[in-house]
Amino acid sequence: MTIEAKIAELVDKYNRETNKSQSEADVRAGYIDLLFGALGWNVYNDPGGTTSYRREGYIRGAGIADVGLEISGLPALMLEAKKFGAITRSDERLGDRTLEEKQLFRYARGKKIPYCILTNFERLHVFNADHERLIMSFDEPEELLTRLPDLLHLTPEKVQAGSLPSTERQLEIKPVDQEFLALLQDWRLSLANIIYQHNSDKPALKNGDGFDFGKLMSAVQRLLDRLILIRYADDKEVLREYDVIENIISYYHKRGAYATPDYLMRELIDFSHVMDDHHNTTLFQPGHICEQVFIPNDALEKIMAAINGISFRKFTSDILGNTYETYLSTKLVLKKGIITSEERSEIRKAGGIYYTPSFIVHYMVDNSLGCLLNELEKEHGLGAIEKVKAITIIDPACGSGSFLIYAYHVLADYYRRANEVIEAERVQAPGRRSRKRYVPAHGDVQAVAGAINRLSASHTGKATLRDRP
Repeated sequence: MTIEAKIAELVDKYNRETNKSQSEADVRAGYIDLLFGALGWNVYNDPGGTTSYRREGYIRGAGIADVGLEISGLPALMLEAKKFGAITRSDERLGDRTLEEKQLFRYARGKKIPYCILTNFERLHVFNADHERLIMSFDEPEELLTRLPDLLHLTPEKVQAGSLPSTERQLEIKPVDQEFLALLQDWRLSLANIIYQHNSDKPALKNGDGFDFGKLMSAVQRLLDRLILIRYADDKEVLREYDVIENIISYYHKRGAYATPDYLMRELIDFSHVMDDHHNTTLFQPGHICEQVFIPNDALEKIMAAINGISFRKFTSDILGNTYETYLSTKLVLKKGIITSEERSEIRKAGGIYYTPSFIVHYMVDNSLGCLLNELEKEHGLGAIEKVKAITIIDPACGSGSFLIYAYHVLADYYRRANEVIEAERVQAPGRRSRKRYVPAHGDVQAVAGAINRLSASHTGKATLRDRP
C-alpha cells in the first residue's frame, strides 16, 4: 500500500471517529503512530531498522517527551502528541508560542534537536525549536493528502537529506520585525504616560523646580531594556531559572488583595539587583532613576504579559538590531500634559542611526581582526595566544553591537583552533605534559569578553558592561 493510500485510510478513519474525547495516549496510538509509520518511521522499533521511535524518554531539565525520532541512532526529530481539540490552528495562535509549544521546544533543545513536531492528527505543526519558529503547518486532516509533497518532507530519507532546513530557508525573512517594532513603540509610549501621570510632581523627575523630560525618558528606556533583556536571556536559556517574568506575574496574582499597589515594580527591581549580582551589567546596576518611580500593578502587568508572550529565540541578531535601531528613530514629545510619539527622519540622520548589513559587518571584521589573527598564528604558532589575549576591540558607535558580536565569534573561532592544535599535540605525545586548554578556562573566556567590554560603547557614549578586576 502506498503512503498516500495509508494516509487516506487514516483521514477516513478520523472522519468516521465517534469518540473525539479520547485520551492523548489513544490519539497517539490510533492515529499519530500510524501516520509516522506510513511516512516510513520504524514506529514499533522492529530489529534491523535504521530509524527508531522512542516513546516517553526522560530529558534532563525538561521532563518526559512523548516521542523522539532517531535515524541511525542519532536524534532527528522531537514529537509531542496531544488530544483532539487541544491544538490551535496556525492562523489562530496568539503570541509567538503556546504553552504546549514552549514545553516542546525545551524538550527538543534538551536533546539538541533543532526541529520538532506538535500534533494531534487534526493539526500537525513543525517548528524550529532553536528559533521557536513555525516552519510548516497542516491545520486539517485533509491537508495531509492535498499537500502530500509537503508532508513527505517528514519521511526519514527527506529529513536526513536536510528537507527541514531547506523548507525553512524558503520562508521570507524581513530585515525589520514590524510587529515587534510596533509593540516596542506602544510599550514606550504607554510607560511614558503612566510614569508621567503618577510621578510628574516627584523630585526624582525634576531638575530644580521644573519637570525633567529627559529623566522620564531615561526611566522609561531603562525599564524597557531590563524587561527585554530578562526575557531574551530567559528564552536563550542563560539564566539560572526559567520563566522569570511569568513567575513574577503568577506570584502577584497569588497575593491577591495583599499585593502592594506597586508590587510588580518592587519585584522587578529586586530581580534586577540579583541580575546585577550574577551578571554584572550596567543595565541592572542599582540606583537608576527607573527604580525611583511609581508604576501601578495593572499598568505594568499588561506590558510584562505582552513581553512575556514574545519568543525572542525567533530573532537573529540582524533582525533584532535593525528593529531596535528603527525604533530609536522615533521620538516622544510632551504637549499639554500628554506624551505622544513622532517619527522623524532627521533623528536617524542626526543620531547616525543606520544599521549595517551583516555581509558588510563580516567583511570588515574578517579583513581587520580576522587578518590580524591569521598573521599572528602564522608568525608565532601557539605562542600567538598571549598576544591575542592582549587585543582590545573598540566600536565607539556600536549601536546594537553587531560588529562586537561578530568580533567575539571570530575570537572564539581562533581559540577553538588553538585548542584543536593543543589536543592534537597531546594525542601525538601522550607522555608529555599537556598544555593548557584555552577556551574552557574561565580566565581566558573572561579575557575574550574583557577585550570587548573594556572599550565597547553604545550610542549613549557609555560602556554597556562594567569590568571587574
